Amino acid sequence: MSKQDQVWVTDHISSHKYATERDGAEVKTSEATARQVKVSLTCKADPKLYDAPLTLITRVPADWQQCRITQGTQTATAIATVSNGVVLYAAMPTGEPITLQPVAP
Repeated sequence: MSKQDQVWVTDHISSHKYATERDGAEVKTSEATARQVKVSLTCKADPKLYDAPLTLITRVPADWQQCRITQGTQTATAIATVSNGVVLYAAMPTGEPITLQPVAP
C-alpha cells in the first residue's frame, strides 16, 4: 500500500524554509462560535525569504462536516473536510485574519 499521499518529498532548501517558518510561527484565536472560527497566523521569519504556506490544524464545532476557509480579503476560498471536529488546511503567515465557516451539506 502506497503512503505517497501522506509523505512530503521536497528538496533541502524548501524543507529548511518550511521548518524556519513553522518554528517562528504563532497562531492566535480571536473568535470561536458555532457560526465561525477566526484565527491569525504570524511568523518571525523575514517574509521576503520565507513565503511558503504553513499547514494549520484547527478545532471547530463537532457538528461541522465541511468548512469554508478565507484568509484576509482574498476572493478565492477553500472548502475543507472536517474530521472529528478538526480541520487541516494551508495558510500564509501574513497576520491577516483566517475565517472558517461551516458549509451547509
